[in-house]
Amino acid sequence: MCPTINQVEDECRDGRGEFAFVNKFWYYFFEPQRGDIVVFDPPKYAPKDDPYIKRIVGVPGDTIRIRGGKLYVTNEKKNIYDWRLPETYLAPKSQGMTRSTKSIFNVPDEHYLLFGDNRLGSLDARNCFSGDFSGCKNPNRSPYTSLEDFSGKAQAIVWPPWSMRKLENPLDGVRQ
Repeated sequence: MCPTINQVEDECRDGRGEFAFVNKFWYYFFEPQRGDIVVFDPPKYAPKDDPYIKRIVGVPGDTIRIRGGKLYVTNEKKNIYDWRLPETYLAPKSQGMTRSTKSIFNVPDEHYLLFGDNRLGSLDARNCFSGDFSGCKNPNRSPYTSLEDFSGKAQAIVWPPWSMRKLENPLDGVRQ
């Protein structure tokens, strides 16, 4: 999730660099929003058992298209048509670099599409959390995550003390 999380001393730390406060009750009261950072249980076939932390890029009813390394959203129920998702949270080297063997994602009801902020090195929905880009070709694997699998919303970095900060949703107030 670099540079949002685990960017320590201008370097992306793989593994345990920063610790986040995760509000496990948030989604009992509020709907998940595009741009939220969530912690969730990975699918059983994922290479890691530890909880994952990713950003919601697609909500139920969204069609997400990857074109030219950028994400475009259509959601007819919300009157959104081919809107380019403003991904200001990506590192400069990841801007316009979203790649996937699957270019269209139709997010089903009660599911979400989750991508990491470190697009060049993220194990996320683009590869069905499988570790390689052929993972989604397996019919038993899905790029979508159910709300039931969410542990909660990551709201702040709490460790180390010099890195404490609130994790903002940069899409708050932007077309949702």
